[in-house]
Amino acid sequence: MKITNSKWLIAIGVLAIALSACSSATPTPTRGVATQTPWIIERIITATPEPAIATPLPTVGAPPTEARVATRTPTRPVARPATTKPLAVPPSPVAVAPTAVPAPICTYGPITLKEPEDNALRRTKEIGVGGDTFRFIWEPPPELQGDVAANVGYKLVMTARKNGATLYISHNKFLRDGKLFIFDKPDVSGLAGGEKTMVTWNVTIVQASGAISESDPKAVPPGVVACGPVSPTRNIILDTY
Repeated sequence: MKITNSKWLIAIGVLAIALSACSSATPTPTRGVATQTPWIIERIITATPEPAIATPLPTVGAPPTEARVATRTPTRPVARPATTKPLAVPPSPVAVAPTAVPAPICTYGPITLKEPEDNALRRTKEIGVGGDTFRFIWEPPPELQGDVAANVGYKLVMTARKNGATLYISHNKFLRDGKLFIFDKPDVSGLAGGEKTMVTWNVTIVQASGAISESDPKAVPPGVVACGPVSPTRNIILDTY
């Protein structure tokens, strides 16, 4: 029994030595004591050495004129010339062909007035119908000495102070009546209007698109146009009694 106890004592001693060796190799951390070695970071700072000789600062003051002109920076942008829009060029005028004047559909020479003579005296009643008639006589141009178309004739215009009359006379009837036209007593009385007046008159050759009436000279023919110059104007002194 003694020998056995000695073996256990020896074993326990060997175990204690082994544990002691392990604890010395790896120290056990103690509460409240830092267990890690702090890291030390080294930073290498390179400083540029100051020059041995200090650079002198520029002298305070206005630089020479040449330097000011050369180094001056403009504070305002250079104004560009104002651009103006070019004026609109008007389009070239388009040549317009002259309008052709239509030729007259008829052309006749002038007529010659014969009766009444200028400033002739005629009379009519102041009240009622009576007195003189107007006998109009003229000479047609040479090209109208014979019969022509029924749409060719004359326009006789009379103008008084109060009244007037425009008559269309067929050329063929004018020739058959002996180259005259009679304005009767009732018409003359109506032209006077009950008082003394001056009557002016003239004649123009005309042509119509239809026949000129031979029974009613006061009827206006269709499409009537002048075919020659207006004759000279004459006067008739119309007295009343």
